[in-house]
Amino acid sequence: MAKAGVFCMETGDWWGRLRDHNSVQPCLELLSQPGYLPVPAVYRTVMTHTEFAKYLAEWVRPKNSQLNVLYLAFHGQTSGLDFVWTSRRTPDISLAELGDMLARKCEGRVIHLGTCLGLRDPAEVARFVKTTRCLAFSGYAKTVDWMKSAVLDMMYIHALADHGVTRRGLTETRKELEKDMGGLVKQFGFQIHVSPSR
Repeated sequence: MAKAGVFCMETGDWWGRLRDHNSVQPCLELLSQPGYLPVPAVYRTVMTHTEFAKYLAEWVRPKNSQLNVLYLAFHGQTSGLDFVWTSRRTPDISLAELGDMLARKCEGRVIHLGTCLGLRDPAEVARFVKTTRCLAFSGYAKTVDWMKSAVLDMMYIHALADHGVTRRGLTETRKELEKDMGGLVKQFGFQIHVSPSR
């Protein structure tokens, strides 16, 4: 069974206010604690396209293959993500651009887009899976609540760790989330797209 290991990139400034500091980092630290099912996790904050590209290039290197789940925790809009809160209609990184950056480099890996609206366009999602050759692509088709989606993200990662980063493991993970977190799965349009067998 392929065990789960996580590489997380998160915006360094969710709300643009000094006193507000949300972060998924403590959640990942909880998951990685020694005990029943520790999940190795590496965490980085990102505020620029240059930082994002640098860390992404590092993640796809063979030496980091045990970090087989990429977790991108950012603001989002239809088919893209933003490094900071913005009202612009053009994302900082489009799904197409992200796919190009990861083209043919993600076999056996899962990419999770922890953003609002990232998986809203089914045609874009299908192209992304085909371009990257990832094992699976997951995320949300609707606008999400920050805290509730962070909880669902952690339950998803924990389930992947329990069932394995495999086709069968993803099937079991989906079943578990629909059973235990069905309300949030439906409310936020949570999806897991497993790549077709080659």
